[in-house]
Amino acid sequence: MTPKEKARKLIEKFKEHDYDWIATGNNYCIKQYALVCVDEILDIQQFCNNKNSDVVKFWNEVKIEIKQF
Repeated sequence: MTPKEKARKLIEKFKEHDYDWIATGNNYCIKQYALVCVDEILDIQQFCNNKNSDVVKFWNEVKIEIKQF
């Protein structure tokens, strides 16, 4: 899965649960939810002292894609 595909998948998951988006179509909150999720994943990587730069790079790219969505 590419970072772009993962970003889209996260946003779609949050759309199902955001009644503001359902009513208005505004995806600002959804993007914020997805960004919090990615930040938590990156924090866990740091906490676990994960040296796998490919994983960290992937999630940072997902974060960029979410912001551009």
